[in-house]
Amino acid sequence: MGEQASLPPLTTPKFVTFPVAHDPNFGDTDTHDVDSDPLWKEAAVSVVNDPEDTRQKRLEELRDELKRRSIKLCPGDKNQLLAMLRAGQGQVARALHVIEVFLQYQQYEKNGLPKHVEPMLRNTLKDFVVLPHRDKYGRRIVVFKMWDAEKWSYKDGMEAFYVIMLLLSREPKTQLAGVTMIGDYSGMSRKHMATNLDDIKAWANLISGGVPIWFHRSHICNAPWLFEILFNMVKPFISETARNGVMLHKRGTGWNVLHEAVGSADILPEEFGGNAGPMNNINYLNALLNSHQYFAELRKCTKDDPI
Repeated sequence: MGEQASLPPLTTPKFVTFPVAHDPNFGDTDTHDVDSDPLWKEAAVSVVNDPEDTRQKRLEELRDELKRRSIKLCPGDKNQLLAMLRAGQGQVARALHVIEVFLQYQQYEKNGLPKHVEPMLRNTLKDFVVLPHRDKYGRRIVVFKMWDAEKWSYKDGMEAFYVIMLLLSREPKTQLAGVTMIGDYSGMSRKHMATNLDDIKAWANLISGGVPIWFHRSHICNAPWLFEILFNMVKPFISETARNGVMLHKRGTGWNVLHEAVGSADILPEEFGGNAGPMNNINYLNALLNSHQYFAELRKCTKDDPI
C-alpha cells in the first residue's frame, strides 16, 4: 500500500510461518480457518493489525465514515469492508484512503470484468497463473512470464492482472497474508512496459489500493536491463514498503533461493524449477468466469463527494 504523510504510520508486519498448503478454492470467502486456527489469528494481528476484539468496532467506524462521505461500496458486505480495513493495516483512516484509491482505479480501468479479459487469459494460460498452493507465509502465489506483446498490449496485461487480483482480494486468508509475485522477465521488451506517466502512476495505484491486497514480495527472475529502467521509473510512485519487497534473482544463479523463499520446489511449476508440472491457469480462469456476478456488483460502487 502507498504511504501518505497525513495518514497514521504503517507498522512493520511480522510474518507468520505456515505449513505449505494446497488451497485450490480460488475466491473462496469462507472464514472458518481465519476465525479458528491459531496461526491465522496470529497473522491477523501481526501482519495486518486486525485483532478480533476490536474488529467489530472498527467495522462500525468504517461504515459510519462511508455513510458520512456518501460512499457506497458494492457488494458492501463484511468481507469487502474487512478487505479494505486489512489493506489499511487495520486503521480506519488508512482504509478510507485505500477505498479512495480503489474507486479512482475503478474509474481508470473501465474493462475490469472477466468477460473483457477472458480472450487474453485464455490465450495466455501458460503465461499468467495463480497457483493452487499457498507459500510458507500463507500468501497466494502468482507466477507469470512475458506474454506475446505483439498480440496483447501492456494495457491488456494490466487489465488482466487487475481482474485476477480482484478475485483474490475476496479471500480472507489472502486479505491477511497477501500475495507473492514471481515473474520471469526473459524476453521483456518495451511493449511490455508502461510508456507514459499516466500508465506508471496507474500501476503504482494498482498496488497501492486499486486492489485491496498486500503485495508483500515480488521475485524478479532473469530481468534484462530494460527492467531496471522500468523499476527506476516506478520507484518515485511506490512506497518504501513496496520497494523493499522486490527481490532480484540474477541469471545463472539457479532456483534454490526462490524455492527456499516460498517454502518448497514442489509447489512451483517446472518453468520456475519446480516439481508441479507446467504452468496452466485454466482453473483460475474458470473461477473468474464463475464470479461474474461479483464483478458486476463491484461496478455499482459510487461516491457523491470526494474523500
